Amino acid sequence: RPVFRPPGATFSNRRLQTKPFRLGIHEVTQGQWKSAMGTEPWKRQSNSQVGEHVAASYVSAIDAEQFCLELTERERVAGRLGSDAHYRLPTEAEWEYACRAGTTTQYSFGNDGSQLIDYAWCAHNTMGQNYPHAVGLKKPNAWGLYDFHGNVSEWCSDWNGNRRGGHDPQGPSEGSARVSRGGTFGGWDKASQSNSMAFSPRTPGTRTYHLGFRVVLSWVVGDSKQQVGSAVAKPTNAAPPLAVAPFDADQAKAHQEAWAKHLGVPVEKEVKLPGGEKMTFMLIPPGEFMMGSSVDEIDAATNAVRTVTPSDTVFNVLRNYILAQGPQHKVVISRPFWLGKCEVTRGQFRQFINTSKYRTDAEKSGKGLGYKDGQFVESPEFIWSANLGFEVEPNDQHPVVNVSWNDASAFSEWLSQREDATCRLPTEAEWEFACRAGTTTNWSFGDNDAIGGQYAHCSSSSMKGTDSVGQKSPNNFSLYDTHGNVREQCHDWYGRYSTELATDPVGPETGKVRVVRNGGFNVSTAAMRSARRLSFPQSYCDCFTGFRVAMTIDTAQLVRNDGSSQRGEEPLLTNPTTLTGHDKYIQELSFSPTERCSHPRLEIER
Repeated sequence: RPVFRPPGATFSNRRLQTKPFRLGIHEVTQGQWKSAMGTEPWKRQSNSQVGEHVAASYVSAIDAEQFCLELTERERVAGRLGSDAHYRLPTEAEWEYACRAGTTTQYSFGNDGSQLIDYAWCAHNTMGQNYPHAVGLKKPNAWGLYDFHGNVSEWCSDWNGNRRGGHDPQGPSEGSARVSRGGTFGGWDKASQSNSMAFSPRTPGTRTYHLGFRVVLSWVVGDSKQQVGSAVAKPTNAAPPLAVAPFDADQAKAHQEAWAKHLGVPVEKEVKLPGGEKMTFMLIPPGEFMMGSSVDEIDAATNAVRTVTPSDTVFNVLRNYILAQGPQHKVVISRPFWLGKCEVTRGQFRQFINTSKYRTDAEKSGKGLGYKDGQFVESPEFIWSANLGFEVEPNDQHPVVNVSWNDASAFSEWLSQREDATCRLPTEAEWEFACRAGTTTNWSFGDNDAIGGQYAHCSSSSMKGTDSVGQKSPNNFSLYDTHGNVREQCHDWYGRYSTELATDPVGPETGKVRVVRNGGFNVSTAAMRSARRLSFPQSYCDCFTGFRVAMTIDTAQLVRNDGSSQRGEEPLLTNPTTLTGHDKYIQELSFSPTERCSHPRLEIER
């Protein structure tokens, strides 16, 4: 995400930046590089780690310039850049001007080198981790830019040579070495290694573990042929604004309709399945919201659990799950998507089974969960299609349960092949954004749990088992049962939240358990707030947990209202997810899928 930088002057040899420009907040990440170039040059190399949000390394200046060309072409095809705009490497002067952010000290944070560990990955905080790290985890400079003083050294466009002053200097016209700027993860708090002036000359083809880059967006100004940015390039057929919470039901529908019109797709999409079954998907617009629970909400939920939980052991488990809902942090969903209007039903799942002959994890393990002789038990008889022992026998309009994350993913893959589309489980962030639907309250219907029975099939309205989907009132996005009926599987591995802004987060890259959202029919509304999150192993299943499906809107196949292609519409340079955690909010939890607790409330909550 390039950030606007105003013109100004900087450092010795008085250099003047006469034109504003946009510079990447972060170094280009491995995920962004792979998305644009389709390669992973850092793989199987020394001093490297693999991660979507790790700074890309083992790229030469020539490679970095090729990335800029590829990104420029994609953005132009997508209609976000005019023919006079392009991405490029920063000049050395632009880099240092942005790094300093108005300071005249050794570092952008002052002259005290001992503070380097707060602003940079360096030799003082990477012992035993001698490789590039995820971007944006340290403190930014005054202009909100990260990692100038340490992570990877960054390629600039200049040939190495005399660093003279002047207006908008671009370095010598030719040379044998290009300049890289900034500190690396192996740098010390010596001025020459990590400060705002640190640089190294290198041959343009050099590829090594501590070399990366960030990009500039620039365009022609007036009659000048010099492409050093000034104003925002105006895309054709500009996209509607993000749906920024809070917003009400009327505004939610307006956002859905605006994005449907912009993309040339319906707000409500129907998919036909074999056997006369149908699935309906609602368009969820891109937007911004506060994800998770605030400190006050966590305290209130913890106190509420304490009053109804006599056992300290049970309370501590439930408290840990509540603490995992924080810290509350801002999330941007940058792409529209479709999400199932209802949870997947037994009837819909039946068509998948009949067509694919798939066997669920419960069928293979014999460990489906049901109710028998007054208690919850695991038994081979409790599979997705069985009577689970509740008062109301489920039918094909009830949500499917006793399906694992693996089973839900297999259904999504089957649907993908049928529809020639990308069907998947929603990410945890997509799920919560869609559940909240513009609200900032405990539930999508407000803060009054007394009316929860109007919106949720839960213990306050029924303890008889699941109910047919879509029987309660929907939320602002016309989604049903995001509170109650069954818990819902999400794509993500379970992990800690960060306080940092995250764009399109997808959770940790690996883990032991997957995220589960919502609360089942067996709990009260207090246990199904919008921020509530649980976790289970991929093969785990029970009679309280199902899923709903997301469908990616493939903008590469869409045509705008003006007839032009939207190929390449999906943005490449967005803020990455930051995956650091805060130990005071959460402890690691590890439950065996067969580990049952005798206390009924704990069993219900789990």
